Amino acid sequence: MKYQIRFTEGELQGQVFSLGVNALSLGRSRSNEVKLQTPDVSAKHVTLSLGPAGVILENLSSRNTTIDGEAISMGERKTLVAGQTIGMGSLVKFTLEAMADAPAVPKTAPVNSDNDVTMPPPAAKPRPAPIAVPSDDDATVPPPAAVSHAPVSRNAAPSDDDATVPPPVVAKPATIAKAVEPADGDVTVPPAAPAPKKMPAPKATPVKKAAPKPVPMPLSTEESAADAANETIAMQTRMASAEELEFMKSSHEKKKMRKTGLWFAVAVVFIGIFTGVYFAFFHKTTEKYVSWPVDDAGNMLAAVVQMENCPYLNDLDVKYPNVPGCEVKREAGKFTVNTALGKLCDVPLHLIFEYYQDKKVLTEERTTTLEAWMSKKTNGNENWNFDLIQPIAFYQSAHGIPYLCVPYSRTENNESYVGYAVQMRMADWVFVLMKEIPTRDRWRAEWFIQGSSFLRFSEKFLLEHWEGTADFQKGQPSGIVSEAKALLRRRSPTVRFKAEYLLRSALCQAQSAGDTTAVADALELLRELRNSQIEYFNQQKINYLLAKNNKDDKEMKKISNDLRGVFSSEEDFRFHKIRQNKWD
Repeated sequence: MKYQIRFTEGELQGQVFSLGVNALSLGRSRSNEVKLQTPDVSAKHVTLSLGPAGVILENLSSRNTTIDGEAISMGERKTLVAGQTIGMGSLVKFTLEAMADAPAVPKTAPVNSDNDVTMPPPAAKPRPAPIAVPSDDDATVPPPAAVSHAPVSRNAAPSDDDATVPPPVVAKPATIAKAVEPADGDVTVPPAAPAPKKMPAPKATPVKKAAPKPVPMPLSTEESAADAANETIAMQTRMASAEELEFMKSSHEKKKMRKTGLWFAVAVVFIGIFTGVYFAFFHKTTEKYVSWPVDDAGNMLAAVVQMENCPYLNDLDVKYPNVPGCEVKREAGKFTVNTALGKLCDVPLHLIFEYYQDKKVLTEERTTTLEAWMSKKTNGNENWNFDLIQPIAFYQSAHGIPYLCVPYSRTENNESYVGYAVQMRMADWVFVLMKEIPTRDRWRAEWFIQGSSFLRFSEKFLLEHWEGTADFQKGQPSGIVSEAKALLRRRSPTVRFKAEYLLRSALCQAQSAGDTTAVADALELLRELRNSQIEYFNQQKINYLLAKNNKDDKEMKKISNDLRGVFSSEEDFRFHKIRQNKWD
């Protein structure tokens, strides 16, 4: 039994591929026998090979693979039968079909147009012709004289050659004897006939003169005009010669070509005028790389959208391009902004902001929170594909606000999108911003959405920002706050890291227990700590730049080492700036 696959949905819909002795691989890689370009199909998605009981499918992809709507896991092997439908990703589907072997065609006799078998005709039997034998008293009949068929002139007198030939004398018909057939089947040959008798010469008959033609009567003026018209029509409708036909044909072709060339020239001129007017007054050059939309005066087209039912609605909002036609859709704990990028507003941009409160984030790392959110997205009805989580990054302001970013792609309404999901936390609240563009505009706008935050923070949010952690000191929040306060009163930069750790531990436990008093006391000390750190860092930055200007490498190294000891937490943006030697 032979098999083939027929694509019923997706980019190869309607195409058929046969299964041979070798395995048939499908995916986005160029090494596959069947190559696809759908984003949610893996490079090596599935392979098909012939087995004893049918076709064996091996799933090589961690993405969506189904058999008749039932999902199969990566590495699983299934035996298929004809008629089953296999899905790859969300768009591509194909059906396994069985191919029947063609029967041998028997040899048949040749047939004619009426579908009857042609048989050779039977051979005709020859019959002997009878031989005529004249009798002794029968005379041989002479052949009739030839009659001239030359036309006779009506006006000329008849000459000797134009004499009318008399009709031939009819001889007495001779009796023709039948051949005697003897019993043995042989024909008896009669004796030779005697010489023919002389016939008298026929007398010449005078030629009768033809009657004169009647003289036509003169026509009237109207009859003469009609006759002339009829004669003209007859001349016009005579049959043309081959040379005339060829001349008329070539003339017609030349006339047709001249007419076509004229219309073509007119069309070219019209298109040239239209194109020139369009490029001169209406056309705008498309940007190679998109930018933030601006108005005619060069001012940024921007607006903000705030959260609802959130304690930080006045401290955190989303800034988006406010172009004509943009819209904001709100749901519970979520809003979506559909807008565009570029000076021509020709690249669609989707900003999706989700926010929710969860007490569990107070005692877990931010990576765990992001992975849980990603798992919820991939297990839902939407088609999401996430890449690897990128290293920690910061919104650059003082100590910085740490966040995690993960690239992703998804499909919605037969449109593929690529984007970045950014997650940050504040206390027991989680904020996720998804910024995405169509895949077709990826080369023009991906760098822009990756480098733009689209978020705005208040000064209070920057100074009081903190988030939960799995590593904190357990105890009474009020006691931990008192210990941190004692360390801050020592005014030593080296103990500030320990004081920040204690304040973070107190905030996690107080927020979880609902102790608002301890939370307020800890936030007040946290603001004091952040201001002290900003003041100390700026002072050391000035000293470092002076030493650099004086080319005092020893002093520069001493200041750098002191700052490394003070800002030793990876949760602080200044920790990374000092080690990268970035002071601006």
